[in-house]
Amino acid sequence: MMPRAPTSKGAGRRPIRLHKQLLLPLPDECVRELSLANHLALVGCGPSAGSRHAVNNLIRVTYLSFFLWEAGYGDVNAEFYVSAERVLDQVVVRAEQTELWCLDIEEVPVMQKVLRIHDRQISDAPTRAFLEAKARLESVLRKEHTVSPIAKRLR
Repeated sequence: MMPRAPTSKGAGRRPIRLHKQLLLPLPDECVRELSLANHLALVGCGPSAGSRHAVNNLIRVTYLSFFLWEAGYGDVNAEFYVSAERVLDQVVVRAEQTELWCLDIEEVPVMQKVLRIHDRQISDAPTRAFLEAKARLESVLRKEHTVSPIAKRLR
């Protein structure tokens, strides 16, 4: 019997195959549910009444949209996300002073645009891109002290 020739690491391995659902966009029902929840969060931050939970949802969707944008989904630039984050920072600062978790009337259009972009992203991006963006978001949220992923990218 002849000895086998050494092979490089990974030689002869089969390529990893992704489940076809990961290559397709999210199911329409899932997109509608996510979109509805996000738009309800925006309504929940209206000038007349707001909640910490609704603001947190808007923060999450902004970062999720940013991560999808970084993956190539979305037709805005980094400055757009900087301005959206600035709006959310102002909401949090005001809430810490006044205990009112709401957007000012002039801040609403910025968050509406975030939601419109995110709606397109979750409709168009493959499920794999969405799940990777969501995993990145969860990783950021698990850290006790973290730098904004938007600010971090612009350094």
